[in-house]
Amino acid sequence: KPGSLEEEREKMIDLFLDHASLKDTEAMIVFDAHRSNSREIAESSVGRVKIVFTRSGQSADQFIERYIYEYRGERRIFVVTSDYAQQKMIFGKGVYRKPPQEMIREMRTTEKEMREKIAHYQPGPFPLSGRVDSGVRARLEDMRRAKKFNRGEE
Repeated sequence: KPGSLEEEREKMIDLFLDHASLKDTEAMIVFDAHRSNSREIAESSVGRVKIVFTRSGQSADQFIERYIYEYRGERRIFVVTSDYAQQKMIFGKGVYRKPPQEMIREMRTTEKEMREKIAHYQPGPFPLSGRVDSGVRARLEDMRRAKKFNRGEE
């Protein structure tokens, strides 16, 4: 799509932030930086999303392959990729693959479900009287009346 690469990255991060929050899960987005001059992997986290920029000379695929190679099976991991070679390696390590189109559908469905829940949410009045017992209400009313009396309003 038109726009700067940085804008597109931000949009992707926002989508994953929303999705991870709504699904109560974590996500990692790995961006290629193998053409940059950076000698270090740059990592940051925003909410439930970890953002990784690979180091110079390392592709996102290489980073993901190493991450999966070191994977110990302590949780379920899904890798969103359409790369056939990476898919084969993923299956061999007990990691799940999700095609990008499926991930997009899942994200749209989650977003739609959330919009529907919000649309049906009708906040009602929540008066204090419904949440505070009668003894506390009586003391608060006495305090209010005493304050009015001291100001000469009664």
